[in-house]
Amino acid sequence: AHEAQCHLFHKVTVPHVGFEPILAHFTTFPHLCFAVKTLDCEIFEQRVKDLISKCPNLRRLGLRSALIDSDLGQEFCASLKNVRSFIVTNFFGEYDPLSNAMQYMPSLEALCIDPSWDCILPYTQSETVRKPICLKSLTARICGGDGDTSCPEGLAFLASSFFDLSELKTLNIRWDHECEERPFIPGLESF
Repeated sequence: AHEAQCHLFHKVTVPHVGFEPILAHFTTFPHLCFAVKTLDCEIFEQRVKDLISKCPNLRRLGLRSALIDSDLGQEFCASLKNVRSFIVTNFFGEYDPLSNAMQYMPSLEALCIDPSWDCILPYTQSETVRKPICLKSLTARICGGDGDTSCPEGLAFLASSFFDLSELKTLNIRWDHECEERPFIPGLESF
C-alpha cells in the first residue's frame, strides 16, 4: 500500500480553482507529503506554502502567477533543499524574494523563469548568498521594449554572480518586445 501511495502522489498539481480538497487531503494524511517529488502550484498563498513546507522530498517545484514574498519562513526554506528543477512562470514583484528562495536550493540545476509583464523592479545582489547556484539548464523569457525597464533587470539577474553558468548545457532565452500575461516556455512539460 505504501508503494502505491508513493506512486500516486509523486506528482501533485495545485490548481488555481478548487485547490481546497487537495490541501485538505494532505492535511488529513500528512504522511503522503513525503511521497511528493513534483509539485506544480497555480496559486501561491499561505496554505500552499504550508503544503510545500511539509514536502521534504521535492525535486521539482513549479510556481505560476505567484507573488513571491520576502517572508518565506524557516520550514518553507528547509523544504527547498532537494529541489533540482525550479519553474516560475508569470511571477510578479521583485527578483530579490525569488533569489532569496533559490539560495535555499543547493541542489538546483535547472531554472525556468518567465516573469510577468509588470515585473520590472530591479534585482540587487544579497550579501547573504552562500555560493553561486551552478545551473546546467536555463530557460528564460526576457521582456523589453521602448521605455520598458524589465529587460535590463532580467538580464542583470540572470548574468549576476548569483549564478554559476560555467556548467550550463542548455540555454533557451526568448526576448519579447512586449510580454503578454501568458507564459512562454518551450518544452515546459519535459523540463
